[in-house]
Amino acid sequence: KLPGNAHYIGTLSRFSVPAGQRDAPRPADYDIMVALSGPEPQRTILENTIFEQIARSGLSGIIVRGLTESTEEWDLTDKIHVYSHLETAKMKEFILRSHIVICRSGYSSLMDLVTLGKNAILIPTPGQTEQEYLAKYLMEKKIYFSMPQLHFDLLYAIEMTRNFPGLVMQNDYKALGD
Repeated sequence: KLPGNAHYIGTLSRFSVPAGQRDAPRPADYDIMVALSGPEPQRTILENTIFEQIARSGLSGIIVRGLTESTEEWDLTDKIHVYSHLETAKMKEFILRSHIVICRSGYSSLMDLVTLGKNAILIPTPGQTEQEYLAKYLMEKKIYFSMPQLHFDLLYAIEMTRNFPGLVMQNDYKALGD
């Protein structure tokens, strides 16, 4: 039971904006946007899996490698552009311009997804029990599709997202401001 002075302040995301200033829905310019993250070597293992599968998929999209110390970028294919890192505004723009986001199932990533109202494929970092729990819970609730890193199949996961609508949480941020 919560104490009487506890208040729900809503979602908290680096993409949070006050009510009335929400971004207008945009048509998807890209099939997918991949946000890689996590401790090494798991980040690199997932990167190699994603690069291999996406290169032969024919999909269009953006991959952000999650390497904050680098500004390197290149084209993986004629439809896939890779960035080592993106600033918040550019990251938000690419997420909004993508049909599906592929990311880890960490709390911050989930709050970013629901703040922007994006559908996603979740890949929990192996050994991160909170991510494994959140991914399983959200999949059981039919909110987000999840697949383990070891068995990740890009095209199957994209197909399965049709059965998982994602989640949008509107928030006026008044309680947070107060």
